[in-house]
Amino acid sequence: MAKLLNWGGQPVNDGERLVINHLQQQLPDTYTLVPNVEIQEKGRPPYDYDCIVLAPHALYVVEIKQWRGGIEGDDYTWYIGSQRISRPNPYGTTNNKARVLKSRLSNQQPAIGSFWVQAVVAVADDQGNLNVRGNSRDWVRQYTDLPALLLNSAVIPDHANNLRPHRGPIENSLRDICQGRQVGPRRFGPYIVKETLFRRDDISEYLAQHELQREARTVRLRVFSYNPYLSDDQRARQMEIIRREVESLQKIGGHSNLITSSDLFQDTNDPNLFFTVTDWSDTGSLRNLLASDTPLSLSRKLELAQGIAAGLKAAHEAGVIHRDIRPENILIGPNGQPRLMNFDHARLTMPGAMTVGPIKHDPDVSRAYMAPELLNISMTPSPAADIYSLGCILFEMLTGSVLYDSPEDARDQNTSAGGPIALHGSDIPERLNTLVSRMMKPDASQRPQTAQEVWEETRAISQAPSATIEPEASPAAPPDETIEDEPDIFERDNIIDEKYQVIKMIAAGGFSQVYRVFDHVIEKEFALKLFKNPSGSLDYLRQEIRAMFDLDHPHIARAYNWGILRPSGRPYLVSEFVEGIELSKFTTPEKRLSVREAVDAVLSLLAALEHIHPQVDRIEELRIKKEAGEISQTEYEEFGQLQHEGLLHRDIKPANLILTPNGLKLVDFNIAARYSEASRTQAGTPPYMLPETGIMRWDTDADLFATGVVLYELITGHHPYPERQPSIETPPTDPREYQTDLHPDFAGVLLKAVSCNPEVRYHSARRLRLDLEALDGVYLYAATTTIVPLQN
Repeated sequence: MAKLLNWGGQPVNDGERLVINHLQQQLPDTYTLVPNVEIQEKGRPPYDYDCIVLAPHALYVVEIKQWRGGIEGDDYTWYIGSQRISRPNPYGTTNNKARVLKSRLSNQQPAIGSFWVQAVVAVADDQGNLNVRGNSRDWVRQYTDLPALLLNSAVIPDHANNLRPHRGPIENSLRDICQGRQVGPRRFGPYIVKETLFRRDDISEYLAQHELQREARTVRLRVFSYNPYLSDDQRARQMEIIRREVESLQKIGGHSNLITSSDLFQDTNDPNLFFTVTDWSDTGSLRNLLASDTPLSLSRKLELAQGIAAGLKAAHEAGVIHRDIRPENILIGPNGQPRLMNFDHARLTMPGAMTVGPIKHDPDVSRAYMAPELLNISMTPSPAADIYSLGCILFEMLTGSVLYDSPEDARDQNTSAGGPIALHGSDIPERLNTLVSRMMKPDASQRPQTAQEVWEETRAISQAPSATIEPEASPAAPPDETIEDEPDIFERDNIIDEKYQVIKMIAAGGFSQVYRVFDHVIEKEFALKLFKNPSGSLDYLRQEIRAMFDLDHPHIARAYNWGILRPSGRPYLVSEFVEGIELSKFTTPEKRLSVREAVDAVLSLLAALEHIHPQVDRIEELRIKKEAGEISQTEYEEFGQLQHEGLLHRDIKPANLILTPNGLKLVDFNIAARYSEASRTQAGTPPYMLPETGIMRWDTDADLFATGVVLYELITGHHPYPERQPSIETPPTDPREYQTDLHPDFAGVLLKAVSCNPEVRYHSARRLRLDLEALDGVYLYAATTTIVPLQN
């Protein structure tokens, strides 16, 4: 049980209570939990921490969200439950809290040296689907999966350290830095905070309501931090930033495409905190709109562009250049109109207005919309900088992605790359393509120079007759027959997609359900994997289809078909139905296969891996020739071709290996990847993963290590590493400690197969197969293992 340090803070809701209790029960006593604390600094709102976890290898900042009914989204926006309520992805704010904690701890304990603080988001729900895309995906977990993540030091890329000797000093420093979290909601003046939108060092945003107004509307509070200890010039510039949005909006005046903002208020509890009250809409920002599943028609995209251009026109005519136009800074009002907000980086052309300086780089904020000329701090910004940003937004609305990730990329490429048509295709009007291409020119002088010009051109395009811009269709009359609701779970004898009769459900997980079905047309049984999420699951389906459809091997389950259910849009995959027993039934001391049966099963698996893996032995042979300058032209071409061949399964484990009367079958290619496309992503099942998984690029070693662990478990009934955590620092347990009659040569093969050391372990399935076959069936001195017949 983990050690719990309670310093008077209370959980905000039952979700926090559930998650913290679960962590305390599931983590060992080498872990320390510090729940419900905050770090206070004058001139800044407190940083609140749901739970800080001190592990033997790192610290974790765990943000707990009691959001039920499933979550889908990306790095910007999450959609929660069946009503798809949108909320900002909390990972960015949590990551900022982790940076603050690390900074404070480093100052308190410089003797510790380098250590890692990792942000994690925990969802206090184990029922709904969790489908998060983007960089934050690896650090979002349902609470039941959180202990495994925190226990696995291999997930910390190159930063895991031994903090055991420093546990006491770190706990003492946390006590000095933190205090129990404030009881009750946070407030600023008369406004009570309902939800945190995001937290940064100098600015925070909250949704709040006025405490004295009945049925008060929800507003957005922008809270600015002021440091009274800076120099006179620094304090003057900081106050200029704080005042900038209010002054900008006051200078521009009221406009339907700008938010309205209150005056600037000083917090009554902390005179170094200032806040403004602005509009808010449940629709959220343009980023929320772009992230939603509902596609935008071309006319709607042009309408949004016209609204943004109209807001920029009003700002520019008042001498205000925004400088930070991006989807997150455009509110979508209740009437659907875009409204520019967040003018704190704006440049004002008014007497006495100071320059607020360049936009401070935030690692959690995209720089894809920043004009290249803003990199030159000596250059005076012009309206063309905002035109460039709007062009980037239009490009993203038309193609679904940005052209460049940063202004440096745009400057270095020095081209707008032919406009959206070059990326998306010919369904974009040529006139619109030309406009976007001009707006995104890296050279500011080659862009439209006024927002008025952009507004007029987008308006003309939207009004011009075109086969690609169609009026919004009127709602169709409802069909005569009623469409039956599609069940979430299909029962026996239900028909899936009008052709597959359900025999029974054979598996269910977080992302999919697997059914045994019967096709009456060809009179054959299949396994049908039905993905739960209509949109995000398409990526998994594509990955599994690409991996499986070209595979034809007796030890690999074959794919036959795929489809999409209507009306839900849930995709499914139809593959060979494998009737047998998972090898997971034979990995305990009480129930194991005979040693010969276990080796035969793994030899079948190795044959399958030889079939799908790249030819690593041949690649290495040609690499040596190439480095020695002895490679022929034909061999050089072969070497290049081999780099692009092969497949990695990436989730070898007993549950994905089915023992049938006809031999072993490898199943579930859900996270498989082509060898040439396998990145550093974290994937797989931790007890069967190499420690460097997610740090180094995926290769064949990972599948072979997992194969070795499977064989070791089948032989001994135990995992080769303590606490089922593979580690390069801890040698695997000699299998003869569990099975004393193993032949030394066989024990040597097992130890090599489960070694985490890249200098020792196997790199090719062929080599492991040859070493096993070379034993010539001699695995034991005397066979004493109780044999469990397969039919049982």
